[in-house]
Amino acid sequence: MPINHNRESRFKRLSSKLKEKGIITVGAKIPSWLKGNWNINEFILVPEHPLSKLLIEQVQRVDHGGVESTLARLQSKYWIPRARKMIKAIKGKYTVCRNQDKCIGIKFLGQLPAECMAPLYFYTSLDLFGLFQVRDTVEHRVRRKVYGVVFARLSSRPVHLELAKGYDTESSVKRIVNIILSSL
Repeated sequence: MPINHNRESRFKRLSSKLKEKGIITVGAKIPSWLKGNWNINEFILVPEHPLSKLLIEQVQRVDHGGVESTLARLQSKYWIPRARKMIKAIKGKYTVCRNQDKCIGIKFLGQLPAECMAPLYFYTSLDLFGLFQVRDTVEHRVRRKVYGVVFARLSSRPVHLELAKGYDTESSVKRIVNIILSSL
């Protein structure tokens, strides 16, 4: 039997073990925590054998699922090396699978209205809120009191938040200038 002679090199990564009547099984070195969920007696099928192809076709016909779901169902009883490649080839034969795998056409966005393309400060509302205590980014022990400033663009409704040092006109103007300069 040619499979038994090159079993060591061919199925080395699968930790294969040769049982009676020349049956090759998978998972001789499976960890104990996995053995409860793993079928230790699952055996390796040679990918070139027609039985492997028939088993994959049978599992695929159940629900015409994706490659991974078909592979998971298949590996609950059998182990076929390079099964993903075979499943992809078999999926290409079924019309149902080809239709499910078709890409939906790419949708392009329409042109934005002129109001949305106007500079940020043309249609914007401003609101100051709260008094928050924040930690300084440079001097970590220092805490400062700040106000939140909300800039809401009226045309497309995005919101931008800033922090102002005070509730006075100078702090508000600095925040407005900052947002105008950042939008240029």
